[in-house]
Amino acid sequence: MTAQPVRLKHLIRQRHWQTYRTFCGEYDKAAKALDHELIGTWPSRAQLHRWLSGELKGLPYPDHCRILEAMFPGWAAADLFEPVGADERGSPTGKDSPPSDLPRLFEMIGAGLGSPDPARADWGFLDDARSGLSTSQS
Repeated sequence: MTAQPVRLKHLIRQRHWQTYRTFCGEYDKAAKALDHELIGTWPSRAQLHRWLSGELKGLPYPDHCRILEAMFPGWAAADLFEPVGADERGSPTGKDSPPSDLPRLFEMIGAGLGSPDPARADWGFLDDARSGLSTSQS
């Protein structure tokens, strides 16, 4: 039976880090922030393939887990290697839908843009005198 892809694969695709070279670059950025000794310790191509395909038997070595957790804030290494369906987006909260406040926020912004209140002094562009910007170039 074929292993199911893991959440890590979906998160890498979301960030457009699918190429091995790009993944290694991002891995090194996270490694540098944790410990300079870890720079260049990314997995081999074959190992990365095993990680992404779900063929891993347990978790990677602890240093790999630390770096992956730094690359994907909010995710524990164990969560990154959970099998997921192709339609799962993967959010640290486990929710695939936006927070309930988000649609209301968009409504409020749309209403404000559709009919701005002219009485509000802070609505619209700032004039040069109020913003402290100079229109003359020296």
